[in-house]
Amino acid sequence: LLHLFYEATMRERLDDERVGITRTKAFGNYKIAQILNYNEKGELKEIQLRMGKTGSLVMEHVVSMSILISKCLQYGVSPESIAKKLEGIVSEPSGFSEGQSFESICQYVAYLLRKFSKKGGQDGEAEQT
Repeated sequence: LLHLFYEATMRERLDDERVGITRTKAFGNYKIAQILNYNEKGELKEIQLRMGKTGSLVMEHVVSMSILISKCLQYGVSPESIAKKLEGIVSEPSGFSEGQSFESICQYVAYLLRKFSKKGGQDGEAEQT
């Protein structure tokens, strides 16, 4: 993902108060907590994910991935560009979520980036925060 930083020049810093979506979904045998934050134009600029137990490899993987993705988004890399890089990754954990099968958490995050790239992509279960 780091080479995607070259697509952009300046980082867009988010306000302390943000419009976002908070939701929790099942992913295989896990629950994944998701916070998706937007800038004032309604563009996805931050994704925070939590999954598994604190200190576990799964949690570290998901948190690290969400930090890198958020930085990419804030530097202007499109959600679609990031999703394309993630969608081919196959690894554990894999599972079902939102009526679909995913071969890795990376594929699920690619799905989230596409679904929530604009505020209008939210589903009825999302909460505005």
